[in-house]
Amino acid sequence: MFDANATDSDTGLDGQLEYTITGGLNGGIDFTIDLQEGRVIVGAKLNRETRDLYVLNLTVKDRALKESDRRSTTMEVHWYFT
Repeated sequence: MFDANATDSDTGLDGQLEYTITGGLNGGIDFTIDLQEGRVIVGAKLNRETRDLYVLNLTVKDRALKESDRRSTTMEVHWYFT
């Protein structure tokens, strides 16, 4: 488990953020994310003997009322096991 963290200096809905998992190489492991908090939870024990790299693409966007005003960014998170 880990927490993704982003900030937005806007106020109101424009400053509220929503996190999603938008892709990656997860080796069949179920990852979930708390939409408001950005907490990523692993749905099973990770085993470095079967897979030494996991990658998740996480997107965070603000909640502006108009879809055209929404801004987002995507990060790629890598877990290496040695």
